[in-house]
This record gives sequence, C-alpha cells and structure tokens, in this order.
Amino acid sequence: MKTRHVCVVGAGVVGLSSAVCIQEQLPDVHVTLVADKFSPHTTSDGSGGFWCPHDLGNTPEALIRKWGKETLDYILSLIKSSDAAVVQAQMLSGYMMSSSVQEEPDYKDLCFGYRLMTSEELKDFPNMKWGYFYTTVQIDVKPYMQWLMRRFKERGGRVEVQTVSSIDQLSKHCDVIVNCCGLRGGILGCDKEVYPIRGQVMRVVAPWIKHFYICLDEGSETYFIPGTTNIVIGGTEQVNRWDEEVDENDHQRIWKRAVRCIPSIQHAKIVTRWVGLRPARSTVRLEAERKNNSVWIVHNYGHGGSGVTLHWGCAQHAASLVGDCLRKLESTSRL
Repeated sequence: MKTRHVCVVGAGVVGLSSAVCIQEQLPDVHVTLVADKFSPHTTSDGSGGFWCPHDLGNTPEALIRKWGKETLDYILSLIKSSDAAVVQAQMLSGYMMSSSVQEEPDYKDLCFGYRLMTSEELKDFPNMKWGYFYTTVQIDVKPYMQWLMRRFKERGGRVEVQTVSSIDQLSKHCDVIVNCCGLRGGILGCDKEVYPIRGQVMRVVAPWIKHFYICLDEGSETYFIPGTTNIVIGGTEQVNRWDEEVDENDHQRIWKRAVRCIPSIQHAKIVTRWVGLRPARSTVRLEAERKNNSVWIVHNYGHGGSGVTLHWGCAQHAASLVGDCLRKLESTSRL
C-alpha cells in the first residue's frame, strides 16, 4: 500500500491537536504540521484555557455538546494522570453572574456541582442579580502546547515553517490537507464567513484569588480565570476589529470593571497585556471537501472563543474525516 501524506495547516491548539489525533488514529500515515507561527506566538497561547462554550454562532447544540464533552473528558483524564503537572491542568470552581436573569446554560449537566447562586452570595458583587456556581476544568495553554508538540515529534511528525496562502502550495505533496488556520481558514477554504472577535486581556499575580469569576453587566463581560501561575483578566468582544495592539482605553475600562467586581484585584501585579483575534464564523466548519477532483481538504476552523473548549473533540472528528478521505483515495486508486 502506498504511504499516504497528510499536511495540517495551522499550529494553534486546534491544528496541533488535530495532528496528534491523526497520528493516533492513522499510525501509518506521515503527518506534517505547516504554519508560519508556532507556540508561544499563536492566538491559542493567550487563551485562559477555560472550558466554557462561547462565541459559537449557530453551531448545532448537539455538536457543541459532543465536541465539548469529549474535550472535557480528555482534560479530566489529563488532570488524573501523571502529566497534569507538565500540562498544568486543573479543576476550577467559580461563579458566572449577570445583572439580569439569564437562561441556564445548555452545558450545566456536563459540569460538576452546578447550582444557582443565593441572594446572599450575590450581595457581594455590585449590580449582579443572578448567577450560578459550578466546577469545570482549566489548562495553561503554553505548557500544554509544548507537551503536544513533543508528542507529535516523538511519533515522527514533521514541522515546516511556511506561510500558506493557497491550497495549491501543498496539493502536490499531500494526499489530504487539514485546514486549521483559524482566522485565515477562510482564505484557504474560499470562505467569506470568517471574521475576528478581538479580545484584550491582562495577566496578573493575585494568589489569593482561587475561584473564577465571570460578570456580565450591561453588554460588558469581565472575567477572572486563575491558572497555575497567574490570573487572566479580560476582556473585550469586539466584532470585526482587526488591530492586535494593546488599546490603553480598553485596558482602563477592563481594569475599572475588574476592580468593581473584585476590589482586592487593585493590589495585584500586572505582568503582561495581550490582544488576540478569535476566529469566529456563523458555525464551526468541520467537514471534508475535494479540491479540483484531486486533493481532499478537511476544514476545522471557526471555533470563536471556544478553541480550547472544543479542540480535542473537533480534532478527533477531523482525524476521522481524514481516514474517510484516505479510504476513498485508496478505493479510487484500485479502479
């Protein structure tokens, strides 16, 4: 049987996990990871690594649950393993609050210890009228991505630094191309639906904060996501804004809201400020198509603010689609 070659384009958490899952499901296939940016310079590296479905447009709820649960179970398995210290994964409890009554989340039965907040609890948070407490998972994305890359290379994976602006650049060398380019996925996929949601955050040292807090108030969202070494505070959700420089006005607005929500944060030390562009779309695009009746392309992009939340479930699905494509190529070659 001819040795088959698969190229995964994009080295964020979706692309890197897709490459690893392809190796696991299809051990005889040669996998190459192609990107112009690798960790720690991807959008994924700035993420708080918090499991919570977010910014997914009209993606069917059944798929969000499927991919989300598979990812949740996978991160839980890491937490229980000896690798937890390396990937810096943990269970994390906290509060999601709003200044008005909201619908309860569809994922509430997937989390642990879900319950509505009491009026006594809400009194501690200005203008918050409704909320819930639950336990989820969190992973520090930079060490996790480094760990995934080691797994990929140990299994024979190849890495190429290259800017891919057209499928034609790779089609002569690959049997299947996996498009995990995030915001640029629409370019490779000839897809005009992809757009950015700009997020600005800061990381602070505040070891006295042990829970996550998410406060929704009059169109703004303020969140505190504790990792193993610092806390991510955000944020912004600016649709179709493309600039990636830290905006001082945005910083001041985030900081003011943060201090209002958790007054003790004013004593925290700010260590970094960062901006990333979430790759949003009307729905996550996870499907296979054939290009010019030759190379197969598996698209896996458009995860909005849920790249970490869905990454492993989507990677498993993408790897399965790659297997389907290779079997079709094999049956065609016998004709």
